[in-house]
Amino acid sequence: MAEQLVFLYIGTGYTAPTAAQINSLVNVNGVVLIPGNAAGPYNQKYIYGDTAHNETVTANAVSAVVSFVNNVWLNTTMSREGWGRLWIGTPMADGSTATQYNNRHLLYTTYRDYLDRVRTGLGNTLFYAQQFPGIYMNIESILPHATPVSLTDPLSNSTIKLFNDLSYLVRTTHGKQFLWCPYYGYGPNAANIIHNTGVVVNRMNLFNIVCLQPNYYFNAPAAPTHVPAPAANLTGVRQSVEKQMVCYRDGVPAAGGRLSTATLSRVGVVMEIDTNIYRDNPAYVSDDGRTPYEKWGAYASTYNPLESLNRHPFVFYASSTGSLFSDPYQASDPTGIVHWNSVKNEIRDFFA
Repeated sequence: MAEQLVFLYIGTGYTAPTAAQINSLVNVNGVVLIPGNAAGPYNQKYIYGDTAHNETVTANAVSAVVSFVNNVWLNTTMSREGWGRLWIGTPMADGSTATQYNNRHLLYTTYRDYLDRVRTGLGNTLFYAQQFPGIYMNIESILPHATPVSLTDPLSNSTIKLFNDLSYLVRTTHGKQFLWCPYYGYGPNAANIIHNTGVVVNRMNLFNIVCLQPNYYFNAPAAPTHVPAPAANLTGVRQSVEKQMVCYRDGVPAAGGRLSTATLSRVGVVMEIDTNIYRDNPAYVSDDGRTPYEKWGAYASTYNPLESLNRHPFVFYASSTGSLFSDPYQASDPTGIVHWNSVKNEIRDFFA
């Protein structure tokens, strides 16, 4: 069975989900942990040149992962019955300035230390157990967006150099899979973002699984961090999955298409949803006038045919633990019938 996953936030300031909540997920066969800090982005990102800060980030993330595994995950049905899988996420890395994104590769030892300390905290037997298949790389794009990555020298890009070095550590040293979930193209540099992602997926062997974020659901004119991401992203991501290579919105393969030597990455989708589909929050009406409910319907209709093939990886991002496990809301479907539903039930039905 293909991966049918959900993201879960854990760490300082986040309310960790309970085993009972995870057990309530239906048709889901795994979880991707995102260790973070609810106090704000700075508090959960590695900062090049700030050793003391990075130590705090590592210590908090390791503590969150080890605590979650021992106190929650091992008590879930997925874990006890042996069919569930837990992907362990990394901290993020700052990319707010050129100094930061041009030196990301120098954070390699920081990430290596994080993984070593997770392994020590869990113990070798548990860390290398089958139910922990791999590591999620929590950097969502290759910077700078304004510059297309060289096809002949991709390692000249600092983010890709970091990915390359960590890929060897994760896949060869630790014998685990490597998961990445980058943004698809958006904003004025959409073509470059798609190209840069295409360089990694279509020309290199760094990640076992790459799930593309359409980035359409959460981008709206009134949203706090609005950058235009059109509905055409849904089509571009769908064609990327169908062709198993990163493509532009018109279906043309990015970065020259997939090389015969680039055989590693399986391409899938990040599904985006939250409780605004039941509230039709005007702050999340898209540039093309769609409500959150209508946008979610576009996701479901676009990707259900791919999911039904049961060979492509999917991972749901539901905004927060509270949104994922929210109580049912009263909602009207397109036929006008009023019913009660919840985000986790939408996920259940999508994977049915």
